[in-house]
Amino acid sequence: MVMVGVVALVLGGCNAEQTAPVHAEQTAPAKTIRTALSPKKTFQFEAPDMPGLLTADNFSAYASGHWISLSKNNSLPGPSAADINCYHEQSSCTEDRADITEWADDFNLRATHEEYQVEQWTEREILASYIDSGTCRMRNTLKIDVVEKRVYLIQRESEPQAGQDSPLSKITGPCNLNEIDLELRNFAMWKK
Repeated sequence: MVMVGVVALVLGGCNAEQTAPVHAEQTAPAKTIRTALSPKKTFQFEAPDMPGLLTADNFSAYASGHWISLSKNNSLPGPSAADINCYHEQSSCTEDRADITEWADDFNLRATHEEYQVEQWTEREILASYIDSGTCRMRNTLKIDVVEKRVYLIQRESEPQAGQDSPLSKITGPCNLNEIDLELRNFAMWKK
């Protein structure tokens, strides 16, 4: 379902005249978020300061929306939409995600599926994480704030990296450049 929405965005085209669909209750001021893609182009996201859709109870949780970067020094390479499902009994969360990355005049649309292990489930929040298998071994932590109805994804190094003289550091560079804080926001239209 997420991928269909993103494909519709790509196939329907996007230009500076398009605006995000706004429901009557969405009156929060919009904030323009730019993502650096190439020296000449960026995607812009008119993001109302409204959380993405979130429903949660003692048994399950569901969240849906667009990821936006809260990090000052690191941004997403393009639009990223996600559906998240968590199940208390299985102690797991899944994230189905669609990302668009632009390279010069081309773009790549990629769908991913991630599985998180629930570490904590209370009436106030759900915490789940996984460590990716890449060279930097980044720890991805979902934080679902049930009270505030907000969803965050925090990406940090999971293990100390080898010293600067190590062959590994020459291949990976500083892994902390991959650290990013994201918030799931209400669906809106990306502009190019």
